[in-house]
Amino acid sequence: MDKVIIGLEIHAQLNTKTKMFCKCKVDFSSPPNSNICPTCLGLPGALPSLNEKVILYALMIAKALNCEINRKSLFHRKNYFYPDLPKGYQISQYDIPLAKEGFLKLPYSEKVVRIIRVHIEEDAGKLVHPEDIMEANYSYVDYNRAGVPLVEIVTYPDMNSPDEAVKYLEELREILIYLGVSTGNMEEGALRCDANVSIEGHNRCEVKNMNSFRSIKRALEYEINRHFELISRGEKIIQETRHFNESDGKTYSMRGKEEAEDYRYFPDPDLPPIIISEELINEAKSNIKELPNDIREKLKNFSLSENEIETLVSMNELRNFFFEVLKTFPEPRVVANFLLTDVLGTLNEKNLSKPPFSPADFGKAVSMFFSKEISSKILKRIIELLFECKNLDYIINNENILPITSKDEIRKIVLEVLKENMKVKEDYKKGKERALTFLIGQAMAKGKGRLNPEILKEVLLEELNR
Repeated sequence: MDKVIIGLEIHAQLNTKTKMFCKCKVDFSSPPNSNICPTCLGLPGALPSLNEKVILYALMIAKALNCEINRKSLFHRKNYFYPDLPKGYQISQYDIPLAKEGFLKLPYSEKVVRIIRVHIEEDAGKLVHPEDIMEANYSYVDYNRAGVPLVEIVTYPDMNSPDEAVKYLEELREILIYLGVSTGNMEEGALRCDANVSIEGHNRCEVKNMNSFRSIKRALEYEINRHFELISRGEKIIQETRHFNESDGKTYSMRGKEEAEDYRYFPDPDLPPIIISEELINEAKSNIKELPNDIREKLKNFSLSENEIETLVSMNELRNFFFEVLKTFPEPRVVANFLLTDVLGTLNEKNLSKPPFSPADFGKAVSMFFSKEISSKILKRIIELLFECKNLDYIINNENILPITSKDEIRKIVLEVLKENMKVKEDYKKGKERALTFLIGQAMAKGKGRLNPEILKEVLLEELNR
């Protein structure tokens, strides 16, 4: 089979308070066309003024992706006509981007995806279609997004399957979120992906409108199969831009594939060159704390599964909670077992990002289970009560939840059970071992699961053998 070749172009909205070249706020939830001004609408006489935070955030991304920084880069005008582009051009970068020649290693793999360039540009507006784009008779235009700062990250065609492309994008999204420079929210359009797909030796096609990891995988699978079918019939693959339709999982031709000369790039006369100082590079480096791979390496020391590691990597607040618990109770395998099942399940049910109780209380409760002071059933009940905003001391002192270890208390319950189950008692004396299991279960039920099982069995045998 001929080799599949995939390259990605990622657009990430930067998490700034205001737009790239004006003071209009960036707010996804604002009413349409409420965050606009003469500058982002491109009205005559309005001049752009660069938001310096954009440069800092872009440098952080470039350093996290192991890129070379261009100490001097330029803004260019990318000229094209489309309803969502109010100026008739987009302020972008062309032959001298902010950064170039980086790479990103995929987790749990030897695969390295090389990065051609990282550059900054302004976003276009947003077209809102009243129905499916392929059938809509008209569209609305919302210019709130016009002028929002973007970083575009362009890869070499180093990926050879839809799965690799998705893994690359997942890892890149994690990095952007870790850096705090983008929300990475694909549903809101804060992270968008275009893919260039080809079969080795044949023309490539660009695929757009993929707004989730699932849709990226579906679109690439469909497009790859389409290419192979055309090749098998001896037909030529037309180089073009195609639109992915989420409803039927197919791609449709939008337009012929543009080349750089189609956009008539030229330096923006209203903006000076970007000069990157050593101080700014150092500031960008100092803002990068830990990246996802750093966390993975740390978590690998705790004998956690790949799924457990990835859950903690992707949930910052839960991961911080996990490390705080280990300061109280340094048994990561046991902590993770309850944190990533019982606690995480309740967090998801209640739509919370972190537990409402202290790491110290949770660590102490898990340590009580570890030292066999309480059963797993009791620990799970304690976790439920902790979610009700009760601290551990209150639960222990007021909820009658700790195991009963007093022989006298247990004997009292055992005698009640035997009195209520005389026939089962006789069955045991006739040698029916299952009778013992039944009586233990009855005693546990009467004691609401709080009886120490070893002491219970000892006392029960004493009474049965009298």
